[in-house]
Amino acid sequence: MGISTSDNLIKERTPFYLHGEDVYVIKNFTEIESDFLGRPSLRYVEPAEPNIELNALKQLSAKLVENKIKIIFFTTPKARVYFDNLSEENNKTFSSILDSLSKDGFTIYRLDDKYADHNIWYDYRHIVINQRGIEFSEDVSQFVIDTIKN
Repeated sequence: MGISTSDNLIKERTPFYLHGEDVYVIKNFTEIESDFLGRPSLRYVEPAEPNIELNALKQLSAKLVENKIKIIFFTTPKARVYFDNLSEENNKTFSSILDSLSKDGFTIYRLDDKYADHNIWYDYRHIVINQRGIEFSEDVSQFVIDTIKN
């Protein structure tokens, strides 16, 4: 399978590392579910209080704000199989962590389940890199533009 001209344009703008061609191909539900089930199970998420990682994030964020550096928080998207297997406890804990950041005055852009049922996945935690997955990039770009304007 070749990569189209528009996919090459996306590939050229991928900043961190080169991807294999598999990231350009949308997988079906069975493949995504198999990928998910073949990985280690979801680990326990520490509650918002006390959570060493969250406290470190808050301290870092406070320093950035103090130095007039804008911050954008957004949740990363996951495919439906992830949410079907997410424990209620981990889901509540994750929400309480986001609530804690919101109470500190940060806006959280929730994308975790926005695309869960879209046919755009190459594994349960990554959207394909092609025109079908561009909506995610456009959403994040809009957050950046909105933050810069404010």
